[in-house]
Amino acid sequence: MIDDVDVKIPQHEKGNPAENSLGGTELLTMELFRRLPQEYKDKFQFVVSRVQNIEEEKKRLYWIHDLALDPAHTILTTPSIDLFSKLIFVSHWQQQQFNTLLKIPYDRGVVIKNAIDPIPKHEETETKDLQLIYASTPQRGLDILVNALNLIDRTDFHLHVFSSYKLYGWEENDEAYKPLFEMCESDPRVTNHSTVSYEDLRKHWTNMHILAYPCTWQETSCRVAMEAMSAHCAVVTSNWGALPETCGEYAYMYNYTEDKNKHVERFADALEDVMDSYWTKDVQNNLDNALEYTYNHYSWDKRINQWIDFLDNLIYELDHEEDKDKEIIINKKA
Repeated sequence: MIDDVDVKIPQHEKGNPAENSLGGTELLTMELFRRLPQEYKDKFQFVVSRVQNIEEEKKRLYWIHDLALDPAHTILTTPSIDLFSKLIFVSHWQQQQFNTLLKIPYDRGVVIKNAIDPIPKHEETETKDLQLIYASTPQRGLDILVNALNLIDRTDFHLHVFSSYKLYGWEENDEAYKPLFEMCESDPRVTNHSTVSYEDLRKHWTNMHILAYPCTWQETSCRVAMEAMSAHCAVVTSNWGALPETCGEYAYMYNYTEDKNKHVERFADALEDVMDSYWTKDVQNNLDNALEYTYNHYSWDKRINQWIDFLDNLIYELDHEEDKDKEIIINKKA
């Protein structure tokens, strides 16, 4: 893992909505910028998630992390799309959504999936109680999880909740979820950690067994699922958004439903099934395979080379187009 040194990223520019945020997208951008040679940052302006300003002297890349119908992306339905040399999507599902819903041609974009520093491989000791983790903002399914606990009549587990808007600098948004947090704190089977540093969270991963994530948000990619698989955790989640693409065949998924009551029941059933079978040979083999899959496909060791190859090819393509344009102008003058 690269040392935690300060690095300038577009989201932390003054006036950006994510100016004070250290969420997944900001961590991802910092991880990329620490690894990316300076020549590429000098050549291109990286616009991440939101268009805040345009540097006229640079070629521009729009690195999109959000959903197609986010109002921020209406700029792509106007001639302003030509401001960007390339759109970068984080999953094939996301690119398909932009094509289907906004009619963005496939040729305008490329998919470069997200990456993580995998959780270091560690020895796990079979403990009496399974350790479960929820590590996302509260609106992405914490209500489903908390209510599902009422359907699980067992005490041989402990749930660790890491959930707050504090990471984004929007602490006031937590107020609407105060009843959920209070339910967590009143259940002896649950510890509400609220917000911890990313380094502390990585340490917690080494003691976890199951990611309990009844996702109700259309993830365009899922960093927490990647980290869970790299930590040898079983991922219990819905098949909503890009989660099936992110998790491959390794997660324990159930069919998403818009009905909250049915969702609670489905998640509780899926979670208990995994809890019952967690220590079986089949599940442990699956977790071994998921760990290796994550190390091979989602680590920065692979992804940074993909970024550099993409940028080198794009530079060649753009230079070639400029040479053709110059040739046309010369021929016209002749």
